[in-house]
Amino acid sequence: MNCTIFFAAVYKLGGEYFAFSEAKSGSLTVLSGRGLSKSQSAAFPVIHALAFSPDGSLLASGGADEQLRILDPRTLEVLRTFQGHGRTIRSLAWRKDGARLASGDDSGVVRVWDTTSPKASFDSVKGLKAGGLPVRIVVSDTGDFIAVSTTNRSVAIVDAHDLHVVRVLAQGHTPVWCTGNLVWMLNGETNALVRHDKLSGSTEYYHVSGGSGDILGMTTSGRFAILHDRANNVLFTSLPPTQDLHFRSKHSGSEITDVVISKDGRKAATVGNERLDIWDVQSSTRIHTIHIDRTLFSVAFDETSNRLFVGCNGGIACLFDAESGKDEGTISTLIDDNFDILTLGDSDRIVSAGSSGKVTFSKRGLGRGLVVLEHPELLQRKGEHRIRRLAYNPVLKDLYAMTDGGILARWRMAPVEPE
Repeated sequence: MNCTIFFAAVYKLGGEYFAFSEAKSGSLTVLSGRGLSKSQSAAFPVIHALAFSPDGSLLASGGADEQLRILDPRTLEVLRTFQGHGRTIRSLAWRKDGARLASGDDSGVVRVWDTTSPKASFDSVKGLKAGGLPVRIVVSDTGDFIAVSTTNRSVAIVDAHDLHVVRVLAQGHTPVWCTGNLVWMLNGETNALVRHDKLSGSTEYYHVSGGSGDILGMTTSGRFAILHDRANNVLFTSLPPTQDLHFRSKHSGSEITDVVISKDGRKAATVGNERLDIWDVQSSTRIHTIHIDRTLFSVAFDETSNRLFVGCNGGIACLFDAESGKDEGTISTLIDDNFDILTLGDSDRIVSAGSSGKVTFSKRGLGRGLVVLEHPELLQRKGEHRIRRLAYNPVLKDLYAMTDGGILARWRMAPVEPE
């Protein structure tokens, strides 16, 4: 006699839903509607725990793969994934208001997760082939629009509220800063820093000399900026420039993969290959040179300008004191190659993304507890799903990501790490 064994089953009070999972196949089935006549099934790793949110709008699942998933019970679409357990998840319980979810595993560990954020909605700009080299996403200081690089080396101005393209600026430019009606850009072909007024349409050029290659990148705090060229020279300037722009300092042979300037405009950092350099902006001098036995992709200051996070290979980010250069340990990100990294809100919380096409939110001291954002539209595009650049809009609380395939994606609301 054939017998089907069920590992988990849950009934939504009120009779709207009944969910159950099969032990052998891992199949999850949800019955709904009058008399539970409608059926929806999907395959998952073996599930040991299920729980409906108090209002029935969400279904939580956990099991042998140690991941907690939040599903839409109508479609069984995975809205978000939480990672942090090291053993099989056996139990789940929602708080009465649905804002928190507790999960327990075989080792006796219980974790509590914020389920109100990040919001699961995912959007991408229609009719825009984003990307190009270098890849850039720049958020205006008002939060109303973003400027992105495109594959035909243009700058697209995108409305941050509904993600429609407002206008496309001249080719051969890369956006670096937006403030008020001004868009600052780089022109790598003519080695010029460009200021464009969106209202008047006027454009000013500040030509750069002294380098031995095209300008590849620039970052700014709004008052000061740091530029680097193909030959790994660096240049510090105020905005707008008050003197001739001339490359003077050299990164000493290490290919620069990312540059960043601190929020207070006092310090800057460059990374490349296995080397981190920390600079004093005012004097354009190098303060610290730190060698790290990893491939370095990205770098970010925290909100206080006192700590540096370096995105590396191997699924980690390295931490350093920005004043002393002291090594402060690592944070697990679960991203093989952290192509971009940024900080949110406090000194310990970071966002990283890269080769996996996923975005993770990690916190120092949290161990393996991570919030993971992913979306089928990204993950299904093999070879085009790698995320190259992240940007955060603190006004609208939106997170933007740009991929190798030219997708400019947005997740609504800033995520909160698990407690």
